[in-house]
Amino acid sequence: MRFAPKRSLTAVLAAVGVATAIVALPSPAVAAQNTQPTTAQTSSLTKFANDHHGLGVYQDSQNRDVVRLAKGASVPQGAPVTGVKYTFSRFTSEGLNKATDEALALHKLPKNYSVGAGYDPATDTLHVMADAPADKVAALAATLAVGYAGAVKVENGTWTPTSGRFSDVKPFWGGDRIISGNTGAQCTSGFSFKIGALYLGSTAAHCMGTGEYVYNATTSGSWGNYMGYVADRYPSIDFETLYESGDYYGNGIWTGGTATSTSSQSVVGSLTPTSSMRNICISGTTTFNRCDKTVTYPNLFYCLSGGPCISSADGFGMTGGMNRLPGDSGAPVFESVNSTAYAIGTMSATYTESNGVQVSAATKISSALSKLSSTYGATAQVYTIYN
Repeated sequence: MRFAPKRSLTAVLAAVGVATAIVALPSPAVAAQNTQPTTAQTSSLTKFANDHHGLGVYQDSQNRDVVRLAKGASVPQGAPVTGVKYTFSRFTSEGLNKATDEALALHKLPKNYSVGAGYDPATDTLHVMADAPADKVAALAATLAVGYAGAVKVENGTWTPTSGRFSDVKPFWGGDRIISGNTGAQCTSGFSFKIGALYLGSTAAHCMGTGEYVYNATTSGSWGNYMGYVADRYPSIDFETLYESGDYYGNGIWTGGTATSTSSQSVVGSLTPTSSMRNICISGTTTFNRCDKTVTYPNLFYCLSGGPCISSADGFGMTGGMNRLPGDSGAPVFESVNSTAYAIGTMSATYTESNGVQVSAATKISSALSKLSSTYGATAQVYTIYN
């Protein structure tokens, strides 16, 4: 049975962490249980990394948390920081930024080819994911090899926007199949947001245009219940909101693995993506809910042909599990803990390497919150059962 969302006037959503190249992971004992780090552990790792030009945090073969510092970064003199291990990158901070900029130049060519770049702190490698003719990719690889030999991997594959479940009623939840009443484009709805007394739905910005009417799509692809219209659109992070006055958007998401499943979870909070987060879920309406992804690139810069570039401060990338397909765009990306959902992001696009391995790219929930807070001049929150 579906229940109306519970709204508490006293609880407040915990503040979302600022998007940064520095991430924090559990200690070995915690990692073995696949749980989130304590506040103290996160604070210690993050402070150390921020103070010393850290490029990322990863777990070594013994499940120890290691901070990858930029080449030439200073480290504390004397006694080491308790519980923090570190190693050095082949990149300086400036060098990594320069290499990323050189890779993304592929998007600025007359053909406006699709390309992405993500730094993997575990292997100390910048992965460049190109979707362009072989000669263009070869030229880019040759350019990057000059200054970053062995530190940059250039792969030629295919980037695909995932644009293009089924009997929901208001308040609408994330994970709905949605269809534009104007163009017929179909995607998946994301998390709901709360700004004071205002409630908003969401999806990916490449799905529908400003002002388009949105409906819940049926399994046959026809229009179901009206869900509102596209209100705020932020192409630079591939995110947009849905709005209609009244009790239109709820604090749950559909999590079933089939079209007819009624499984769901309540949204209880939000998290910032960190390197090697495992069993991350994407609840789309084409491949449905699968908790099979690992956050490989906690900061992913990517550009889609004919579309905007999403900065590494706003995007992240996941690998492993089932390949996501068109129609999954906008879907909730989350971690499931004790059958409740912690929002991490919104599904955006996929990149398929030549060997068939897929990178799922998503917008960070913290970036969506930042945009909404700026637009409305008030603190935006993910709509949870606590607020």
